[in-house]
Amino acid sequence: MPLVFSPLTEAVLDSAPKRLLPKHAFVMRQLGRPPEIDLRMTKIVNEVLQSRGIKVVDADASTGGKDFLERIVGLIRATGFTVAIFSHYTRPTAVANIMLELGFAAMCGKPLVIVKSEKAKAPSDISRTDWIIYRPDCEETFRAKLEQAADTVESLVESLLSG
Repeated sequence: MPLVFSPLTEAVLDSAPKRLLPKHAFVMRQLGRPPEIDLRMTKIVNEVLQSRGIKVVDADASTGGKDFLERIVGLIRATGFTVAIFSHYTRPTAVANIMLELGFAAMCGKPLVIVKSEKAKAPSDISRTDWIIYRPDCEETFRAKLEQAADTVESLVESLLSG
C-alpha cells in the first residue's frame, strides 16, 4: 500500500484557535524516552520560562480523538512562541518531527527559540538560524542565553501589543 499524506483542511488553518495561550510556550522535543541530555535541556528551559510566569506545553499537553497533526498545529497557533529542543542523541525521527513543527511555527509567524546540544548537527534549512547551544559544563551560560532569548520574545510581544 502506498503512503498517503493527509494534509490539513482549510477549516483547520482558517479558523481561529479554540483558545489562546499567550503566556505559554509550545516545546518541540523528543517524546517517549528522550535521551538524558534532552531531559536536562528541557528541565532548564522549563525552569527559566516558569520563573517568568510562562507555562510550557508540548504534544503530550492534550489528548483527544482528532488528528494529531491538527492538535499540534492548534497548540502552535494558540501559544505565544515555540521552543525546539534536540541533541546529537535525539532520535532522527524525532528531529524530523521537530523540524516539521518548526516549519509550522515559522509559517504561523511564531517567535522561535532553538536549543541544541553542542554536538547536534542542525538540518541544512536551519543552519543559518540562531540557536542556543547546551554544554553540560556551561549550564550557567546556557541559562543566561535562555534568559536573553526570553527577553527578546517578551520585547517582541510588547512591541506588537503597543504598535
